[in-house]
Amino acid sequence: MKQSSKSVTAFIGLILIYILLARAGIYSTAGIVLFPILSIPLAICLIKNKLPLGLDFLFNIAIILGIYLLTNSIQSVSVFIISICIPAYAVSVLHKKRVPLPNMIMYVSILMAVIIFIYIGIMKYLGVDYELQFRTSMDAVKQLYFEALETISRLSQETNVLETSMMKELITLIIDTIKQIFPALILTGGLLLTTTQVIVLNMLVKKKGERLRSLKELFNFRLSKVTVILFFIAIMLLTFGQGIDEVVKILSLNIFFFLEFLMKVMGIVSILVLIKRSHVNTGIKVLGYMILVILIITPTSILMMFGCFDTMFNYRKAEIIV
Repeated sequence: MKQSSKSVTAFIGLILIYILLARAGIYSTAGIVLFPILSIPLAICLIKNKLPLGLDFLFNIAIILGIYLLTNSIQSVSVFIISICIPAYAVSVLHKKRVPLPNMIMYVSILMAVIIFIYIGIMKYLGVDYELQFRTSMDAVKQLYFEALETISRLSQETNVLETSMMKELITLIIDTIKQIFPALILTGGLLLTTTQVIVLNMLVKKKGERLRSLKELFNFRLSKVTVILFFIAIMLLTFGQGIDEVVKILSLNIFFFLEFLMKVMGIVSILVLIKRSHVNTGIKVLGYMILVILIITPTSILMMFGCFDTMFNYRKAEIIV
């Protein structure tokens, strides 16, 4: 009974906090990026929940009603549900099922991406096109680069028209590619934000006496070999698929971008583990870490190759498969 009273008090406090955040204007579309921080208090309460079945849902309904009464905005309510409620409930459920951290991160990331896509589709139907806004902002960025090139060209004593034209073509190609990988950017962003959420939650809950999965699991996982196959199929379609359907091309580009990111992450993890397990002196290990930092900040395919080899041959002997 005492534990139940503490849970009720905690949820009432959360109700007040989340409703006051609505007054501060946090629940805008940009507020979705704050979900790793904002969803953690709710996730902790759900993990430690000693309330009668269903009472936590009533508390969340009270929050939703409070947000709507303060803002008179369906969009604010939607952002609260997407950025706080769903991640918190997903993580708490997976925690109670003792799902390994890498799998938890991937499941919640995919769930968040799907929900965001649904939200974008609904808002587009209602007249708010976020993808169009993204494309427009990218065009604005391209224009800024063009203006900077023109300024440099005017100030330069030796104006090279051909070089300026080539730079503009390169910028246009990069911006057009970024506009096409809008879905992959959402999925990648969701993965990074969910990773932050799970790691911070894991650290905080452990301090409060609850035992979560070990963070060492983040260095003891590998991707399914299917990801490498999909990755190379995407590369083949983009390299040799002249004349393929535009939809297939854009889909391949998004798959390539997202899986390339995952392979680079796996490359970083595999190199970190190999350095840590190596039987060399500390100076050599420090040099290895420095080389890894250089590989991360420079545009190279080495990390991606390490990730692909690690996924295919599992030379780290990772036990968790995502």
